Amino acid sequence: MSLVRIELGDWLKNASIIGLIKVLEHKKKLGESIKIKNDYLEFDSEMLDGFEEAYFKTLISEHEKKLSWYKLASLEDDLNAIEGNEITNENVEKLNDILDKMKSKSMLNSNSYLSAYLLLEDRVWIVNKEKNLAKIKLKKKDKVEDFKEEILKQISIAKEIIKWFKKPEVKRVIAAKNVMYDIIQPFWNNISMLLKTNNEKNMYELYKKDFIEPFTNYVESDKTKYKNNCFTCDNKIKKLGKPEAFDLTWLVKTGADMSRKSSHFWNMNGDAYICPICNLVYSCLPLGFVLMERKGIFINSNQSIKSLKQCNITTIDCKGDRFVEIENLSYYNVLNAMENVNIENIDKEFENIQVVKIDGNNDRRPYSFNTLSPKIMKILYYHRKALEGLIKIRVRITDKYYINLYDEIIRRIYDGKNLFELIHKLLVMYLDKEKFKGVHNIYKILQINTSLTGGKEMRQEDINKFMSYGFKLRGAYESKEAKAKLSGITYRLLNAIKTRDSGKFMDTIVNAHMYMKREIPKEIGLALRNSDVLQNVGYAFVLGLQGELNKKETEGEK
Repeated sequence: MSLVRIELGDWLKNASIIGLIKVLEHKKKLGESIKIKNDYLEFDSEMLDGFEEAYFKTLISEHEKKLSWYKLASLEDDLNAIEGNEITNENVEKLNDILDKMKSKSMLNSNSYLSAYLLLEDRVWIVNKEKNLAKIKLKKKDKVEDFKEEILKQISIAKEIIKWFKKPEVKRVIAAKNVMYDIIQPFWNNISMLLKTNNEKNMYELYKKDFIEPFTNYVESDKTKYKNNCFTCDNKIKKLGKPEAFDLTWLVKTGADMSRKSSHFWNMNGDAYICPICNLVYSCLPLGFVLMERKGIFINSNQSIKSLKQCNITTIDCKGDRFVEIENLSYYNVLNAMENVNIENIDKEFENIQVVKIDGNNDRRPYSFNTLSPKIMKILYYHRKALEGLIKIRVRITDKYYINLYDEIIRRIYDGKNLFELIHKLLVMYLDKEKFKGVHNIYKILQINTSLTGGKEMRQEDINKFMSYGFKLRGAYESKEAKAKLSGITYRLLNAIKTRDSGKFMDTIVNAHMYMKREIPKEIGLALRNSDVLQNVGYAFVLGLQGELNKKETEGEK
């Protein structure tokens, strides 16, 4: 066998390499080895033995809970709950809903399931069993107790079907069909098992025939007399055509159809062919993206393979089901991957990090591209520890509406907005103690916002200084037993800050100090420079006026 070396390239190849590594690491668990260096990986071509099984197992494992197979198998818990409880009209409705789901076009009667049955030995059993599923039809005058036997019978049939779907050989086929259409198809199509003429054939055998066998034959061949070159990696190719070379038309909205659009190429001769090695690599593209509901993201942080892997982790601690949460946490992975960046190299590290997003529901333009701003990435990098602490913080805005602080911060920053509105909202909620209590989280957000908006006129030290001024004023009011007046002062300050009324802000500060016969801090004039500085120092002063953060620091010193 031969040693295969694959080097990093553009985003398309890099995403595919990450997918390939996932499959190879699945095989690595079985005792085989791969070598991953800074900008390339190496492995023995022997690792392609059984690669088709590892390919689908990796896809199924990574996306199992999103597959219709899993949703069908999970219905067993609901059936057990109905069976174990008293027979009621409500439980009959629940049972009928389950039977509707099972018999729907998205499960037992879907085209993909029907074609998958053809690959299974006991396909006749499942077809006949599905026909026995029938909803319980109750009329107004009927007593639900009279239908107990029929209800239990339907539960039994449904559980038998689910048990059959949980058999390893059945899961292997059905789940593979699921990932074909839900995960693979948005990335590549019209080849191998995704040709319409092959929809009833074994997808494992088709993948092996179309991707693995050409790869194996190529690496074992004598290439000394080959005159053509691979469009992607420059490997030598015998001739420009299958099975020695492949075009890229099967990659959705990526490759040019050279038989129809030869004008794109020099002298009308299409030469954008790839070798069998790259062909196999690109087949792993769906595993390189972090996916949810046919939408995905890939962070092309191509300093190294290690960085690429770290930035595209799929085991994200995300309780929600929104793609925006996946996207925002992917940006955090970029910061996490650069944890040991030297200050001297930070500009280089954050240069041209490409973000590629795919929308599988958009047939015309599935891919969109963006570049992470070095300025923004540096700010987020400096505050990565604070951001990490905000990932799981959810704030209830109404009884049914919550926001995630991390998501709100990232969204605003990437939309080019500051965080003043969020800070104000949280401070108002904090004053109503029942709504929000995390004043230390407001301080973290204020620190991040100061980096965004402060520039040369505003430093983190100024934020801490104005917090201390607010804390000292609070102490004065508490010592004179005038604490009740602080609430009114706070609301007047918040209104002045929100409306960017520096005059009203200064009047409130001056009057509050004069009432206590205290000296007005000389740096208070900093608030008059511009509206951004006013809001930064103003919110810092209000935070200090609440006393919570400074109390903890004072107690720690004691």
